[in-house]
Amino acid sequence: MERSCGVCGGQCDQIWKRAVLDSQDENEAHWIGACGLPPAEQMELLKSRYDGGSQNTIPEPPFLIIRKGKSFWVESTEPSKCAATLQAFREGCFTEACCYDRTGGLWSIADAKLEQGPSILYRILPWRRIPVELRFGPRKQVDVREVVSRLTEVLQNDSEFCVSLRVPPAELLLRFESARTPAEVIRIASEHAG
Repeated sequence: MERSCGVCGGQCDQIWKRAVLDSQDENEAHWIGACGLPPAEQMELLKSRYDGGSQNTIPEPPFLIIRKGKSFWVESTEPSKCAATLQAFREGCFTEACCYDRTGGLWSIADAKLEQGPSILYRILPWRRIPVELRFGPRKQVDVREVVSRLTEVLQNDSEFCVSLRVPPAELLLRFESARTPAEVIRIASEHAG
């Protein structure tokens, strides 16, 4: 089975092949291929796909991902270049999650799927990160306090995530509460999580 490029809809004339075994494993169509357009054009297409190409339609890096009540981390790459380990993806690392960037914008992650099926290499090397396609809900402008409230929900549970932090959760919470700008919240998360 073949299809035109899934990024640009065929503008680049690349043909993608169906990853049959991965599609069967995941009960979802997976394709092998790459867009032939320059990265800047691909990014513009992806931006317009998220909500009509208006300004600030996807988070600007670095941005904070908060998984409701579970964890948070900072992504330094463009949203189109996000990735996760196969295990983290299967465990729902983008489920009930949102993104927050330094402009104060908050987006729910409406959908996350692997860009292509996990090859044998990804299954053998479980620490390898697989590219993930994220789709976002509409942008909301939120106050720093709302984001700190979401981070508080994560830090007040006794999860494995809280054990892995570089500082005690209570100390990190005090640092978040002292933040006055979105950029400060993201900097603090970057310095102390992961």
